[in-house]
Amino acid sequence: MPVKINPILIRHLAPKNFLSFGPDYKGIDLLPLNVIIGANGSGKSNLIEAISFMRASLHEWRDVLRRGGGVSEWIWKGNQDDAPASVEWIIQQLPRDKRARPLRHQVAFRSLAQSFQIHEEVVEYQPREKEVKRRTPFYRSIDGAAVALKSEISERRRLAPGTIDMQRSIIGQRNDPEIYPQLAWLASNYKKIRIYREWSMGTKSFLRQPQPSDMRNEVIEEDFSNLGLNLSRLRQNSRAKNAIIQHLRKLDEGLTDFDVSAAGGTVQIFFNEGDFVIPAPRLAYDREFAVDSEQPFSFLIATQPDEETNWGRRLQGEIRREIQTDPPPKFS
Repeated sequence: MPVKINPILIRHLAPKNFLSFGPDYKGIDLLPLNVIIGANGSGKSNLIEAISFMRASLHEWRDVLRRGGGVSEWIWKGNQDDAPASVEWIIQQLPRDKRARPLRHQVAFRSLAQSFQIHEEVVEYQPREKEVKRRTPFYRSIDGAAVALKSEISERRRLAPGTIDMQRSIIGQRNDPEIYPQLAWLASNYKKIRIYREWSMGTKSFLRQPQPSDMRNEVIEEDFSNLGLNLSRLRQNSRAKNAIIQHLRKLDEGLTDFDVSAAGGTVQIFFNEGDFVIPAPRLAYDREFAVDSEQPFSFLIATQPDEETNWGRRLQGEIRREIQTDPPPKFS
């Protein structure tokens, strides 16, 4: 009998001593859809930064930290004990059978002479609640000195110095699915994470301009440069098309349809208002709220709606009707 697939990828996210999160923050459990509402400075965007940091395990953590002002800016300002900043998350393996277990991936780092220094990285099965003895981790490193790696063909072993780059994640360096299936699984799913946060809607943005027709259309790129191709694909699914039109009408009640035209190697998006056809560059908009982030298995939306605007009232109403959650967490 097929196993029902749980759509959640990130089950739990726990940054500590990281940006605005102090050492006592317990983390947040995530569902397929998560809407986080709070005032400026309450930590909404910093949750997205934690996801961005962990996704960078595939490549270079330092690239993400550099864009945020350098490693020292990512460490909690109330840190008086020189404790490392860390991000831990629990990743739900999509099961082929009932034996599949969630994986725990934790990364801890310090600022050493204004330079990024990894303190610890751990990849292991999430410990069970009543598990007395924890299983051997698939990988663990501590201050670049004690490094252990477990594969399908050998027991846990200590790696010789210089075997791997200690300032990069093991996930980006050892991900052969035959030898390291757990690390390979993490790598393949980290590639699928998308963070949509640059909502540029001016007339020169990718959202409005003709887009290249030779891009992939499985997932929308973070700069929306293949939005037209994805809309063209979704038009073939009547249920998806009707859902898109329904949501477009929340923006403009007069919108009746959308279309995508491909010509001259580009794709152009058009909207219909009755008998009128409006190209995307000519569509008026009123940007009254922003969606910080969205990623494919667990959808995390962080926003600060203004209840005095139509957008704010609509969003608040949708959340109250459709999302039954506890009050948003207070971030320390």
